[in-house]
Amino acid sequence: MGSTGDVPIRVVAAGDKTFRCAVANLLAASENLVLVGEADDIPSLRLAMHVASSQVILLDANHFGADTTEAVRQVGAEAPHRRIFIVADDESDSLVLDALRMGAHGHAVSNEDVWRILPEALQTVASGGTCISPRMAGHILDEIAHIRQSPRKRRRTPSR
Repeated sequence: MGSTGDVPIRVVAAGDKTFRCAVANLLAASENLVLVGEADDIPSLRLAMHVASSQVILLDANHFGADTTEAVRQVGAEAPHRRIFIVADDESDSLVLDALRMGAHGHAVSNEDVWRILPEALQTVASGGTCISPRMAGHILDEIAHIRQSPRKRRRTPSR
């Protein structure tokens, strides 16, 4: 079953009603994942994650928009043991990169395939792993390469 043996992984879905219903339908068919809370804004997300004792927050960046990184920041500050998985369209690359920098643990592009990969991705994230879309992995590698190629400031020590 889930990462905790026979106990299903507890998930809070945060997004608009359509997203939350789709997540509810997906998780209802899973033996390893259970939807324990829903939220449509940051205050309801903070409440749901505490009341429901969730392990994973599934966050729809398409709904939260610019508030995505703030939601990730607040969840990380209040409950660093909770894992955060972001679903976003492919127009949101910089937003997702910012959310990953703030502590999100995974990302998938919101398309038809997301519903196929989501159960395994949530289980991976819940067990301490990461799951990032190939497109986002490419952006992360580009960023690392850019950092490595940046000229480094050399520290000068005064001569005696």
